[in-house]
Order: sequence, then C-alpha cells, then structure tokens
Amino acid sequence: MKKVGLLIVITCLLSAMALGSHAEALDSSDSSEYLIKAGFIYKFAKLVEWPTASFAQPDSPIVIGILGEDPFGATLDRIVADKKNQRTGFAVKRVKWSRDSKI
Repeated sequence: MKKVGLLIVITCLLSAMALGSHAEALDSSDSSEYLIKAGFIYKFAKLVEWPTASFAQPDSPIVIGILGEDPFGATLDRIVADKKNQRTGFAVKRVKWSRDSKI
C-alpha cells in the first residue's frame, strides 16, 4: 500500500520537473494553467483511499513534494490550505535538486 502513495508522490514530482522549464516564462502566481494543475494534484490526492498504515501518525499530513524548480509558487499552498482528506490534512514540501537530495 505504501507503494501506491510513493508512486503518487513520484508522479507529482516528475510532473513538476517537466513543468519547471515552463515556469520561467510565466508568473506562476497569476497563471490559470498552474491553478488548474494545482487543483488536479489536490483532487487526485483526495480521491485516493489512503490506508492507515501509509502514515507515521494518524494525523500526519499527505505531503505533496515538489523537486527542483517550483512552477506553482504559492498557488498550490493556497489550494491545499485548510483542506482535509478523510482524516488528515495536506502539506507542500519543496526540495532543491541535487545528488544528495532526500525525499
């Protein structure tokens, strides 16, 4: 079951990396494209039935990871702010890309 959650995180990270080159040309805070993509990521994570064993603690948040350049800016944070999925909230974590990056 943890593999499903890991697969979702990896998919989100790869999507964010693919969009990173586009991010420089756009002001992400005003881009409706990134607003739609942030909403999609939130809805996708919300639709998954997360097994209880997927979380270290019952109230641990679902972490949406962004690796490398952040095309979303504050948009993704606004989308998931104060939202709950079944019993837990959401958190956005940004990690700079390096050979030593640990997620």
